[in-house]
Amino acid sequence: MAIFEKTVSQLKAVFPDLQIHIQIEPMQDIGWYRRLKNAGTDTIGIHLEILDDEIRKEICPGKSKISKEIYFHHWKEAINVFDQNQVSSFIITGFEPDLDRFLHELEKVIKIGVVPLITPVRIIPGTNLGDHYTHPDDFFKIVDFAAKKCLQYGVNPLKHKAGCIRCGGCSPLLDAYRYLTA
Repeated sequence: MAIFEKTVSQLKAVFPDLQIHIQIEPMQDIGWYRRLKNAGTDTIGIHLEILDDEIRKEICPGKSKISKEIYFHHWKEAINVFDQNQVSSFIITGFEPDLDRFLHELEKVIKIGVVPLITPVRIIPGTNLGDHYTHPDDFFKIVDFAAKKCLQYGVNPLKHKAGCIRCGGCSPLLDAYRYLTA
């Protein structure tokens, strides 16, 4: 992580107005969040990706060794450091068959202040992941639900300063949120 700290610091020295986003997994030394922030990092993505523990074990066997509880602990710490609306997580749809359970788990993520970057699974041909798919009606329900929960819990993706949330290219969350707040 020291290389990231140094790189961010150097970038901010030359480009002080540049908004910088870092994507990482939960780290053993939780103090790195403060060091990255102090170096000039504006936003951070700590990506759980798959909400269901059993499915995550199947799809992401290495990543699943980090428990969901650890993700929640790290998200909370990162929110304390980076502030509200500056911590995000990719949430991939299409692997979990129970939409109600998926929405229940998604709400827990939003409720603590994490901005969800919701994107459908895109299977690469030739992989052994099968033909997972999110029906457009279900995807609409998920994104609409997420935008409404963001409003309910005071999570504003429009205030996210940098990175994937700010871009919005992979997720319609910004559009759904704008629609609800127009």
